[in-house]
Amino acid sequence: MRIARIRRRDGAIVPFERRLVEGAVARAAERAGDEGSRAPAEVADLVEMALGRRYGPDRVRAPDVAGGQPNGTASLPGVEEIEDLIEEALIELGHAGVAKAYILDRARDARVRAALGAAGDDAPLGRRAPRVLVNGGLEAWSRARIVAALVSEADVPRALADEVAARVEERVFASGWKRISTSLVRELVDNELVERGLADALRRTRPVGIPRHDLSRWIAAPESEVEPGSAAPRSLEARVAGELLRRYALEDLLPDALEDALADGDFGLEDLDRVHLDLALSAPCDLFVAGEFDAPKAFELLQEVAGLATRSARCVVLEDCGELFQVLSRAPRGSAPDRLGSWLAALTAVSRACGRSIDLTARLKSRDRGPSAPPWFERLVEDLAQAEADGPRAGLPRVHLDATELVEAAASHPALERGVELLLARGRIVPTFGSNGERPVGPGLARGPRERGAIALRAAATLNLPRAARRAGPWREDALFEELHRVLGLALDALAALRDLRRGTSAKGPRARGLHAIVPVGLREAVAWIGDGAARPEAAARLLAFLAEAAERLGSERGLAVALCGSFGERDARRFAGLDARRFQVVQPNLFQTAESTRSEAAYSHGFDLAGILDAGGSRAEDAASVLSALPSGLLDAPGLLRAIARPQDGRAPLCAGLDAFERARARQRARTGVLYALPREHEAASLYSDDAPPTS
Repeated sequence: MRIARIRRRDGAIVPFERRLVEGAVARAAERAGDEGSRAPAEVADLVEMALGRRYGPDRVRAPDVAGGQPNGTASLPGVEEIEDLIEEALIELGHAGVAKAYILDRARDARVRAALGAAGDDAPLGRRAPRVLVNGGLEAWSRARIVAALVSEADVPRALADEVAARVEERVFASGWKRISTSLVRELVDNELVERGLADALRRTRPVGIPRHDLSRWIAAPESEVEPGSAAPRSLEARVAGELLRRYALEDLLPDALEDALADGDFGLEDLDRVHLDLALSAPCDLFVAGEFDAPKAFELLQEVAGLATRSARCVVLEDCGELFQVLSRAPRGSAPDRLGSWLAALTAVSRACGRSIDLTARLKSRDRGPSAPPWFERLVEDLAQAEADGPRAGLPRVHLDATELVEAAASHPALERGVELLLARGRIVPTFGSNGERPVGPGLARGPRERGAIALRAAATLNLPRAARRAGPWREDALFEELHRVLGLALDALAALRDLRRGTSAKGPRARGLHAIVPVGLREAVAWIGDGAARPEAAARLLAFLAEAAERLGSERGLAVALCGSFGERDARRFAGLDARRFQVVQPNLFQTAESTRSEAAYSHGFDLAGILDAGGSRAEDAASVLSALPSGLLDAPGLLRAIARPQDGRAPLCAGLDAFERARARQRARTGVLYALPREHEAASLYSDDAPPTS
């Protein structure tokens, strides 16, 4: 039998109208994007059947003495009960999305009634409901709002959400507060979720915030130091936003095991405070210019570079700028404004405004010119050297040049070599090396022989090599490789966890092939520890060869293109050193003879800084080539690497002469046969050959 009458919220008795049920469900279905479904009619049928069973003529009608209603009317269903039946019917029929939309509509209607003075249904009898402090003012208390938030945000079942909301409401009303903030309501809800063991729901509902103490300290001293890879100090707004993004990445994107290993200092992740951005982007400059280059197009290109910089976290690389430099340096100096110098100054301003470093690449060698330097190269070196002579300038671009081509071009003129020597010492010219058709174009970025288009470094993970060496012990390279295999797996799992987020945001920028990088931190310290105080180049060569092969193999198992990179790790070099100094309290002063090793709080070396490893004697260029021969390509941008391989030579600048010796030695090293080294596996040990590995001693 169908129900005929219902009781409204104000106690009035009105006829039951099926069309109102269908209309409410239809509106929810439209919000959920499920238009045209049979949900409204099906739900109305189930609601009528349930009401008929509960309130049919065979049901016992008890007098409603407390409510003062006539005998029989107490058995009439109320609006709240009908709304509960609608939610249950939607869930039972499999319309979960429509059910969520209906719950949200119901909560919204409750807030509207509260604002119009019709509130009070949620308040327990004899207690005054507090006002809730929200953005923009005060709102009336609503338990339905808590229920809706738990269902929509944390996927908590409706029945359990009702229990949690009722318990929170009981605590709030028992406190006697007249006002309560939404953040405190969330804390009370979180406490209930903790007591009920709902860890997953707690993770989804917990807000991401910053302690007030940190905010007060940042506001009092808003200017921060220039961070690694940045051309200018970060603003207060950027620091706050970055801290929120970093906490979000740690709490929501990484599993608990990876989060613990990351916080403990086994490995690190670069720039989590910009987790939604690619770490570095690189693209040929002719992709942004239609037709032939000219001076106006060269300056218009700066706008494209600025847009590209805002879509990267650390660095932007503009490739193949030789034609661009040629156009800008075509006019004789003195007869027209120095367009190349003006363009470099404008690029520096763009870098400082965006807070990202901007690098340039160019080829110095061509078939028709031979080893001599192109005409624009002398003008470029002169302008960059003049800018450096005026004082350190943050944001001044770096130029990546092939090491062999750079040495040959610099040797063509003594004055040119002096300028190149200055720029090498200041880090404005970065030598690169490649092989087998692979050409480095930026930090962690390498391009194939015929590859065009943009490429992006999605993320980079750092490895704490000294900690792994300490766990292994002196002369235990096998144990060191096993420990690094474990830590490398954790780091690659973290990169894979970040991959989906970066895929979702990469569509906002240029389409680019994605790469990932592993950055060694503390190579010098790890080799010294494993060698019982002696940092031997052959040990460093075996360590890098193992990491290069393992990163590529384990990365491919996770669908990642991974390579070793030495261009990052500055912040983790300090963090790892501080954590290890507190963890390893046992000091053996006689084990290491260098004064630097006794300073436990000093930052570790990072990247391919081989200064301490190459100081033992012998040919430094030969040793450096041996250590890096396992890498198919890379940048020689480590702080002390070029100084370590510098060699005095009659008539030549030391850095250029050392770079020349390094390239010659590297060509000889890579022409030799491969070596045998073992990689640990989960179930068995296997020996692999690698043609890129350095020779053993």
